Amino acid sequence: QRFAAMSGVRAVTLSHSSLLRAGRSHPVRVDGVVARDTRFMQTGPAFFSTMQIPMLQGREIDERDAAGSVPVVVVSEQFARTFMAGQNPIGRHITVGGGVGPLRELDLEIIGVAATAKYGPLKNTIPPVVYVSYPHLPPSQLQQMTFALRTDGDPLRHAATIRQIVNSADSRVPVTNVVTQAADINRMINQEIVMARLGTAFAVLALV
Repeated sequence: QRFAAMSGVRAVTLSHSSLLRAGRSHPVRVDGVVARDTRFMQTGPAFFSTMQIPMLQGREIDERDAAGSVPVVVVSEQFARTFMAGQNPIGRHITVGGGVGPLRELDLEIIGVAATAKYGPLKNTIPPVVYVSYPHLPPSQLQQMTFALRTDGDPLRHAATIRQIVNSADSRVPVTNVVTQAADINRMINQEIVMARLGTAFAVLALV
Protein backbone atom coordinates (compact mmCIF):
# COMPACT_ATOMS: atom_id res chain seq x y z
CA GLN A 1 0.00 0.00 0.00
CA ARG A 2 2.84 2.41 0.78
CA PHE A 3 4.53 1.61 -2.53
CA ALA A 4 1.25 2.23 -4.35
CA ALA A 5 0.93 5.64 -2.68
CA MET A 6 4.27 6.82 -4.10
CA SER A 7 4.05 9.59 -6.69
CA GLY A 8 4.56 8.23 -10.20
CA VAL A 9 3.74 4.62 -9.30
CA ARG A 10 0.83 3.29 -11.37
CA ALA A 11 0.63 -0.30 -10.13
CA VAL A 12 2.31 -2.55 -7.56
CA THR A 13 2.36 -6.28 -6.98
CA LEU A 14 4.52 -8.95 -5.38
CA SER A 15 5.59 -12.51 -6.05
CA HIS A 16 8.12 -14.94 -4.63
CA SER A 17 10.40 -14.21 -7.58
CA SER A 18 10.45 -12.32 -10.84
CA LEU A 19 9.02 -14.27 -13.76
CA LEU A 20 12.43 -14.50 -15.42
CA ARG A 21 14.14 -15.73 -12.23
CA ALA A 22 11.41 -18.20 -11.31
CA GLY A 23 11.77 -21.94 -11.33
CA ARG A 24 9.92 -23.34 -8.33
CA SER A 25 8.05 -26.59 -8.76
CA HIS A 26 5.59 -28.42 -6.50
CA PRO A 27 3.42 -31.46 -7.21
CA VAL A 28 0.24 -30.30 -8.98
CA ARG A 29 -2.67 -32.68 -9.52
CA VAL A 30 -5.77 -32.38 -11.68
CA ASP A 31 -8.50 -34.92 -10.92
CA GLY A 32 -5.92 -36.97 -9.02
CA VAL A 33 -3.52 -37.09 -11.97
CA VAL A 34 -0.11 -35.41 -11.64
CA ALA A 35 0.23 -32.44 -14.01
CA ARG A 36 3.86 -33.01 -14.94
CA ASP A 37 6.37 -30.23 -15.67
CA THR A 38 4.07 -27.64 -14.06
CA ARG A 39 5.69 -24.69 -12.31
CA PHE A 40 4.49 -22.76 -9.28
CA MET A 41 4.33 -19.02 -8.57
CA GLN A 42 3.32 -17.28 -5.34
CA THR A 43 1.70 -13.93 -6.14
CA GLY A 44 -0.09 -11.05 -4.52
CA PRO A 45 -3.01 -8.89 -5.67
CA ALA A 46 -2.88 -7.20 -9.09
CA PHE A 47 -0.01 -9.37 -10.32
CA PHE A 48 -1.38 -9.82 -13.83
CA SER A 49 -2.53 -6.23 -14.35
CA THR A 50 0.81 -4.88 -13.06
CA MET A 51 2.80 -7.23 -15.28
CA GLN A 52 0.32 -6.60 -18.13
CA ILE A 53 -0.46 -10.27 -18.60
CA PRO A 54 -4.00 -10.49 -20.06
CA MET A 55 -6.68 -12.42 -18.20
CA LEU A 56 -8.45 -14.67 -20.72
CA GLN A 57 -11.11 -16.05 -18.37
CA GLY A 58 -12.32 -15.24 -14.88
CA ARG A 59 -10.46 -12.80 -12.67
CA GLU A 60 -7.04 -12.27 -11.19
CA ILE A 61 -6.03 -12.66 -7.54
CA ASP A 62 -7.02 -9.56 -5.56
CA GLU A 63 -7.60 -8.26 -2.01
CA ARG A 64 -10.62 -10.48 -1.44
CA ASP A 65 -8.33 -13.54 -1.56
CA ALA A 66 -7.01 -12.93 1.94
CA ALA A 67 -6.18 -15.42 4.69
CA GLY A 68 -9.33 -17.24 5.75
CA SER A 69 -10.97 -17.02 2.33
CA VAL A 70 -11.39 -19.92 -0.09
CA PRO A 71 -7.89 -20.81 -1.38
CA VAL A 72 -7.69 -19.86 -5.05
CA VAL A 73 -5.39 -20.18 -8.03
CA VAL A 74 -4.97 -18.68 -11.49
CA VAL A 75 -3.64 -21.03 -14.16
CA SER A 76 -1.85 -20.20 -17.37
CA GLU A 77 -3.55 -20.73 -20.72
CA GLN A 78 -0.98 -23.42 -21.46
CA PHE A 79 -1.89 -25.26 -18.24
CA ALA A 80 -5.60 -25.15 -19.10
CA ARG A 81 -4.97 -26.26 -22.68
CA THR A 82 -2.68 -29.11 -21.61
CA PHE A 83 -4.63 -30.55 -18.70
CA MET A 84 -8.22 -29.33 -19.21
CA ALA A 85 -8.60 -29.28 -22.99
CA GLY A 86 -12.19 -28.65 -24.10
CA GLN A 87 -13.35 -27.92 -20.54
CA ASN A 88 -14.12 -24.72 -18.63
CA PRO A 89 -11.41 -24.43 -15.94
CA ILE A 90 -13.23 -21.80 -13.88
CA GLY A 91 -14.57 -23.28 -10.65
CA ARG A 92 -12.64 -26.52 -10.97
CA HIS A 93 -10.19 -27.60 -8.26
CA ILE A 94 -6.57 -28.66 -8.35
CA THR A 95 -4.24 -29.71 -5.55
CA VAL A 96 -0.77 -28.30 -5.04
CA GLY A 97 2.00 -29.57 -2.77
CA GLY A 98 2.11 -32.69 -0.66
CA GLY A 99 4.28 -35.66 -1.49
CA VAL A 100 7.91 -35.30 -0.41
CA GLY A 101 7.98 -31.50 -0.79
CA PRO A 102 7.87 -28.97 2.07
CA LEU A 103 4.50 -27.54 1.01
CA ARG A 104 1.47 -29.19 2.58
CA GLU A 105 -1.25 -30.22 0.17
CA LEU A 106 -3.61 -27.39 -0.74
CA ASP A 107 -6.96 -27.70 -2.47
CA LEU A 108 -7.34 -24.67 -4.75
CA GLU A 109 -10.26 -23.35 -6.76
CA ILE A 110 -9.42 -21.99 -10.22
CA ILE A 111 -10.71 -18.41 -10.53
CA GLY A 112 -8.94 -17.33 -13.69
CA VAL A 113 -6.94 -18.25 -16.77
CA ALA A 114 -4.08 -15.93 -17.70
CA ALA A 115 -2.31 -15.67 -21.04
CA THR A 116 0.85 -17.77 -21.19
CA ALA A 117 3.82 -15.62 -20.16
CA LYS A 118 7.55 -16.25 -20.18
CA TYR A 119 8.53 -18.11 -17.01
CA GLY A 120 12.11 -18.90 -16.09
CA PRO A 121 15.28 -18.50 -18.21
CA LEU A 122 14.68 -16.95 -21.62
CA LYS A 123 16.15 -19.91 -23.49
CA ASN A 124 13.92 -22.46 -21.79
CA THR A 125 10.59 -23.71 -23.08
CA ILE A 126 7.66 -22.07 -21.28
CA PRO A 127 6.09 -24.59 -18.88
CA PRO A 128 2.47 -24.72 -17.62
CA VAL A 129 2.20 -22.43 -14.57
CA VAL A 130 -0.15 -22.09 -11.60
CA TYR A 131 -0.26 -18.80 -9.66
CA VAL A 132 -1.21 -19.16 -5.99
CA SER A 133 -2.19 -16.35 -3.60
CA TYR A 134 0.43 -15.59 -0.90
CA PRO A 135 -2.04 -15.59 2.07
CA HIS A 136 -3.04 -19.19 1.36
CA LEU A 137 0.47 -20.53 1.89
CA PRO A 138 2.02 -21.50 5.25
CA PRO A 139 4.53 -19.03 6.79
CA SER A 140 7.39 -21.45 6.09
CA GLN A 141 6.95 -20.67 2.38
CA LEU A 142 7.34 -16.91 2.84
CA GLN A 143 11.11 -16.78 2.58
CA GLN A 144 11.38 -13.84 0.22
CA MET A 145 9.31 -11.43 -1.84
CA THR A 146 9.90 -9.64 -5.10
CA PHE A 147 7.97 -6.40 -5.46
CA ALA A 148 7.21 -5.12 -8.94
CA LEU A 149 6.33 -1.46 -9.47
CA ARG A 150 5.04 -0.09 -12.78
CA THR A 151 5.94 3.58 -12.91
CA ASP A 152 5.88 6.71 -15.00
CA GLY A 153 9.34 7.78 -16.17
CA ASP A 154 12.57 6.22 -14.87
CA PRO A 155 11.70 3.44 -12.39
CA LEU A 156 15.09 3.61 -10.65
CA ARG A 157 14.43 7.13 -9.36
CA HIS A 158 12.13 5.45 -6.80
CA ALA A 159 14.85 3.11 -5.47
CA ALA A 160 15.81 5.24 -2.45
CA THR A 161 12.18 5.67 -1.38
CA ILE A 162 11.57 1.94 -1.74
CA ARG A 163 14.51 1.18 0.54
CA GLN A 164 13.27 3.70 3.12
CA ILE A 165 9.78 2.17 3.16
CA VAL A 166 11.09 -1.36 3.65
CA ASN A 167 13.54 -0.19 6.32
CA SER A 168 10.79 1.59 8.24
CA ALA A 169 8.65 -1.58 8.15
CA ASP A 170 11.48 -3.84 9.38
CA SER A 171 15.13 -2.73 9.45
CA ARG A 172 16.27 -6.40 9.49
CA VAL A 173 14.94 -7.05 5.99
CA PRO A 174 17.57 -6.49 3.26
CA VAL A 175 16.57 -4.90 -0.04
CA THR A 176 18.56 -6.43 -2.87
CA ASN A 177 18.58 -6.59 -6.66
CA VAL A 178 16.69 -3.37 -7.40
CA VAL A 179 16.63 -3.45 -11.19
CA THR A 180 14.38 -2.67 -14.14
CA GLN A 181 12.90 -5.59 -16.03
CA ALA A 182 14.67 -4.46 -19.20
CA ALA A 183 18.02 -4.51 -17.39
CA ASP A 184 17.25 -7.93 -15.92
CA ILE A 185 16.54 -9.28 -19.41
CA ASN A 186 19.81 -7.79 -20.68
CA ARG A 187 21.74 -9.46 -17.86
CA MET A 188 20.25 -12.83 -18.76
CA ILE A 189 21.20 -12.52 -22.43
CA ASN A 190 24.48 -10.69 -21.86
CA GLN A 191 26.53 -13.37 -23.63
CA GLU A 192 24.29 -13.17 -26.71
CA ILE A 193 24.54 -9.36 -26.70
CA VAL A 194 28.36 -9.49 -26.54
CA MET A 195 28.53 -12.02 -29.37
CA ALA A 196 26.15 -9.95 -31.50
CA ARG A 197 28.29 -6.84 -31.00
CA LEU A 198 31.46 -8.75 -31.84
CA GLY A 199 29.81 -10.17 -34.95
CA THR A 200 28.74 -6.66 -36.00
CA ALA A 201 32.23 -5.29 -35.39
CA PHE A 202 33.87 -8.01 -37.48
CA ALA A 203 31.29 -7.53 -40.24
CA VAL A 204 32.00 -3.79 -40.38
CA LEU A 205 35.74 -4.49 -40.35
CA ALA A 206 35.38 -6.95 -43.25
CA LEU A 207 33.25 -4.46 -45.17
CA VAL A 208 35.88 -1.73 -44.68
